[in-house]
Amino acid sequence: MDEAANEAVDWAVKEDLLDGLISAEKDEVIGMILSEYNEEAFIKTLREDGYDEGLAEGERKKAVDAAKSLYANGVPVDIIAKSLGMTQEQVQEIVSTKAVV
Repeated sequence: MDEAANEAVDWAVKEDLLDGLISAEKDEVIGMILSEYNEEAFIKTLREDGYDEGLAEGERKKAVDAAKSLYANGVPVDIIAKSLGMTQEQVQEIVSTKAVV
């Protein structure tokens, strides 16, 4: 990673970007680049986000399945909604569609 940052700064200096600022402050610029981007932290964040999204989707599917099952067993829509933290409209939409959710 240090090598890539070093190459990027050398390229910017060669191209005369920022009127020599990078040339004069090369070490500081490299340090800033490396401290701003941490690949391990980035990957960890992506994994955590994916886990959270998967967990939320699993919880949603479980609630949908529960709503369908309760409805099929004669539980009124208003009770299902209240029990699962949904609106009556959401429950009605779930039980009136055959789509896989």
